Amino acid sequence: EFQTEYLLCDCNILWMHRWVKERNITVRDTRCVYPKSLQAQPVTGVKQELLTCDPPLELPSFYMTPSHRQVVFEGDSLPFQCMASYIDQDMQVLWYQDGRIVETDESQGIFVEKNMIHNCSLIASALTISNIQAGSTGNWGCHVQSKRGNNTRTVDIVVLESSAQYCPPERVVNNKGDFSVAVGSLRPFCLRLSRWPRTLAGITAHLQCTRNTHSGGIYPGNAQDERKAWRRCDRGGFWADDDYSRCQYANDVTRVLYMFNQ
Repeated sequence: EFQTEYLLCDCNILWMHRWVKERNITVRDTRCVYPKSLQAQPVTGVKQELLTCDPPLELPSFYMTPSHRQVVFEGDSLPFQCMASYIDQDMQVLWYQDGRIVETDESQGIFVEKNMIHNCSLIASALTISNIQAGSTGNWGCHVQSKRGNNTRTVDIVVLESSAQYCPPERVVNNKGDFSVAVGSLRPFCLRLSRWPRTLAGITAHLQCTRNTHSGGIYPGNAQDERKAWRRCDRGGFWADDDYSRCQYANDVTRVLYMFNQ
């Protein structure tokens, strides 16, 4: 028995397949996990002609860390690691920024450590972006390349100036309601919306209008209809344009009168 969650049934196990049959060895409950076309089939029951190394490329393990969008400041350092199943000798791990290949460039603070092999089963590469500058903003990708095909993992990097401006958190009272109340309050004439969060200059913030579950009121639309207000933080760090029109009144009477007047 040699079951693993990464067991790849391809041309690389042909020798084992023949050896088991020639020596009449019993293999207990060992099934293919990859490729998907052979998933759950007993290893010894797969026809030899199906054990190929043809495209498409299916990697039992492939990950890049960090894997989510990174928001960093100028001057920061950001390390990445990429690791994939090592299934072909011609495999390479390459790095790209916005579709352009990335190589070590000490003058730009970029360092790439290429194609490290771990235990003959994983291929890895490391990328370090030190002293990050505005030009590092963009889509960065780890690209695995082999004769069977290619596979890519990407993450976005957003670089902020050290002196970046923010709009402060704020509660709002306007002609449509009091936005300083807590979500779920029963005060009349108010919208169910929490306060606006601290927001980076140049970004538009959105808040979902939450329906009052304590009221038996009438709302247009269905339960999945997500209504949101938005508010823009300008480049100077001041709250600017906004739109609350999609939010409904929380008070039943006010809301129904509003609907009849439409």
